[in-house]
Order: sequence, then C-alpha cells, then structure tokens
Amino acid sequence: MTASFCLAVLLAVPAADPPPPPLTAEQLTKVRALVKTHIEEQAKLKERLDKAQKSLADCYSRYELKDEEVKVFQDEVLEVQGKLLRSYHSMQKELRAIVGPARFLVLSRRIDYALRNPAPEPKK
Repeated sequence: MTASFCLAVLLAVPAADPPPPPLTAEQLTKVRALVKTHIEEQAKLKERLDKAQKSLADCYSRYELKDEEVKVFQDEVLEVQGKLLRSYHSMQKELRAIVGPARFLVLSRRIDYALRNPAPEPKK
C-alpha cells in the first residue's frame, strides 16, 4: 500500500521544467553590456536624486520656506525619478529582445538582485 501510494504521488507531481538553454556568446556579451550600462546609469541618477532630495530636505529644515526654491528641487526629484523608471523600463525591453522567456525568468531575478545589491567600490 505504501509503495503504491508513493508511486501515485510521484506520478501526480509534475516533473521539474528542464533548465533553459545556455546563453550564446553573443547573448552573453549583450546582456553583460546591458547590465553594466544600466547599473552605471542608475548609479548616476540615484546620486543625482539623493542630492536633490537632500537639497529639498534642507529647504524644509529652515523656518523661512522659499516656495520657488522648493519647487525647483521638487521638480528635480520628480524628473530624476521619472528617468529612473524609464531607464529600468528600457532595460527590461532590451533584455526581452536579447533572450527568450525561459532564460528571461532566471536573468531578470539575477539582474534585479544585482541592482538592489551593487558590488562594493574597489578600494584605491
């Protein structure tokens, strides 16, 4: 009874999907270049966003609120946030143009992880 139950369970559980095919040399080169470019662009934009947000916070930390100055930094924050979103969207579209659906699932998770956890700067 136990053996037949185990066999039934094994037959009922779907087999794991086969791993996606490896990337070609050309795909690998394109993905690496895409990720490198995107990470560099994101780093510059995030730095600019941080600077604008700090400037805006500085405006709000003073008693005399200068609406014109605040508006400039608010606009800058919104502009840079929009650029970050458009850059990420562009990278996602380019990735899909390079790889197929199966490989995309693996790569998109790895790329998102790399974007959230950038490598530390080398010590000089």
